[in-house]
This record gives sequence, C-alpha cells and structure tokens, in this order.
Amino acid sequence: MSEVSRALEPLEVQKKAWTQTQLHEQIISRFFDVIEDLGDPIPTWLVRAKIEEENIEDPHSALLALNEHLKELGWMAKLLRDDPWKIILSRIPPSPFIIPESRRKLFWLATLLSTWAMGVLWVLPQNEGSSWSDPSMLQAGLLSYAIPLVGVLALADKVQQNVANKMGMRVGRIMPIPIPLPMVMWPFGIFAVASSPKMDTLTWPDRRRLGWISIFFPIILLSGGLLLIIIGLWLTPVERTIDGAPNRLSFGLLPQLIASLIWQPEILSLKSAWSHPLTLAGHGLMLIGWLSLLPIPS
Repeated sequence: MSEVSRALEPLEVQKKAWTQTQLHEQIISRFFDVIEDLGDPIPTWLVRAKIEEENIEDPHSALLALNEHLKELGWMAKLLRDDPWKIILSRIPPSPFIIPESRRKLFWLATLLSTWAMGVLWVLPQNEGSSWSDPSMLQAGLLSYAIPLVGVLALADKVQQNVANKMGMRVGRIMPIPIPLPMVMWPFGIFAVASSPKMDTLTWPDRRRLGWISIFFPIILLSGGLLLIIIGLWLTPVERTIDGAPNRLSFGLLPQLIASLIWQPEILSLKSAWSHPLTLAGHGLMLIGWLSLLPIPS
C-alpha cells in the first residue's frame, strides 16, 4: 500500500482562489472553446463550439448542456451570433408565469360574453322588429358568432401548448382581451390576443423551436377564419327582404379570391352585404392572425 502511495504524484494546490469570472470560464470551456474574455460588467466570452465528429459544429446542443450545468448555480447562458459566437451569462430570472389560471379563465369568460354581445348586435339589423333580448337573437349571437370565434382561439391555444410540450418547452397560455363596445372599424368584441408571458421574454435553446411554436397559433387562426368565412357566405341567403341597413364586409385577398371562384360577382356582393355571423367571426380571426405575424417589439 505504501508503494502505491509513493507512486502517486502529488496534486497541485491552487495558490489563489478562482474569481467567479474564472469559475464561469472554466465551466464554459468544458462545452466550448473559449477564444476571448470580453470582460465586465456583463460576463461575456467569444467562443466556438467544440467539434466532436464529422467536423460539424453544434453550438445549440453545447448550449443546452452548459445551461444544465449552470442551472444548479443559479446562472444561465445566452448564445448570440458573433465571430463566430458570443456567450453572455446572467442570473436565472424569476419565473415569468405569474398570472394565475383563475384570472386567465376570467378573461376567456369575459371574451365569450363580449363576443356574444357583438354577435347579437350583428344579427339585429337583419331581423327587423326583433329585440336583443329575444331568445332567437341570443341564440344566433352565441351559436353563430361567439362560440365559433372563441372556439378557434381555444383550439389554437391548445395546439400551441401541445407543440411546445413535444419540443420540451413551456410557453405562455393565450389570453384574449375583450372589448364589449360596438366599434365601426373593429366590431368583433375582442381587442387583441396576448400571450402571458410573451414568447420573446422566454429563454429558447434555439431559434428553430421559437419559430415552430410561434407559427402554429396564427396558422390555425388564418385557416380557421378562412373556413368560417366560406361557410358563413354559403349560409347567407341570396334572396331576402331588405329590412335594414346592410353590414357589408370587405375581405382580404385570399378569402376574396376563393369566394370569387365559388360565386358570381353579383351574388358575392349580396352575400357580403348581408353576411351570416360566421363570416364576421372568420373575418375577425383572420385579422387577428395576420396581426400576430407582425414583428411588433415588446
């Protein structure tokens, strides 16, 4: 046993304790080749991902492994494109998922009531002599407008959550913002659709996941809205007694093109003037879908 002990080389003891920056650099060097320390106040390094096989550089996988290690220390790394890559360290922020589920459900309930009211206001001019409190008007506003619109929103939220779960991400739930006031330019009963927390405030392992998860919500709104527009126009009668001012809708390029392939111009003009509530629901969903694709900064 003593011969084995004599054969072992003594361990070198560091004379000076590492600073926190040196500790971080040593940890980063396990997953990346550190090129340069860019210094304080924000811990930043120029790095290159280690090439393990087939000369393929995979910085995103290296970032995932690095963050798994840093998570135990209360830190996280962000990867930015530079020459070739830049890593920035920061403290793990508090959880952004702070809105309770009960409050989110209140927003959905308020949106259902708001869109129900707008649906009743939409069908009233098409039924002269009717009152908003008539059971037939309430039923038409609920079944033909509020439920289809809110239902497509809920479906888009569910699909987005499922896609995020399959990709190993937790994203914010959709929270519609109601506006129970009849507005000429925005008669939908819903002002906007927000995500809490917002997508760009979360930490993403790579941009591919951000792109795929973010795109499903507007795609479902656009496709669902287009389907409701076509069904609503099909349900709109051509012959009717004119008993009020028309509520003419102006559609976007895609629904206008598809509708023009199905109906003659004069018939389509009549259907657009006295549209079924489903058409308004689809029109609103498509507008919200296009708006959610705009790169609006946080």
